[in-house]
Amino acid sequence: MDYKGKTNANQNPNPYKEKLNEYKNRFKEDWIRKGCDKEMIEFTEDLGKFLVGDNKTDYKKNLSTSQFRNIYGEIKRIQVKGVDKEWTAFHMLRPKLAYVKGRNKDNGAVFLFVEIVSLAHACVDVNSPGMYDNFCNFMEAILAYHRSYNKDNNN
Repeated sequence: MDYKGKTNANQNPNPYKEKLNEYKNRFKEDWIRKGCDKEMIEFTEDLGKFLVGDNKTDYKKNLSTSQFRNIYGEIKRIQVKGVDKEWTAFHMLRPKLAYVKGRNKDNGAVFLFVEIVSLAHACVDVNSPGMYDNFCNFMEAILAYHRSYNKDNNN
């Protein structure tokens, strides 16, 4: 079975596809447009924990810290320099996310992560710096929970 949900008759449904639908339904654009609330914190905790995966020996079931930090580092770099000066870099995040997803075709956690980050990215209006800060807060919350639930913090 692949992360897109293709299964044969003897396999269970893909947990990543099911979780993606769940997370898409729970995601609120207001977290990016207006800011953090209790529901966002609960969402990011659940997502961060899920992305770590239950089985650390199977790389296809988790998002590594280094995979996360590669994207998060670019997001923070844009914030530090100012999204108004780095609007091209902001828009280039989408192709970078697509590249990450393409390199990790068999990793359902990476697929789910990229889809959720892309959803949040699409909510940002670059003419509103506050929205970009909210986007960064959203990402930082996921990272914090991902890190806290990651029992192997060396990856």
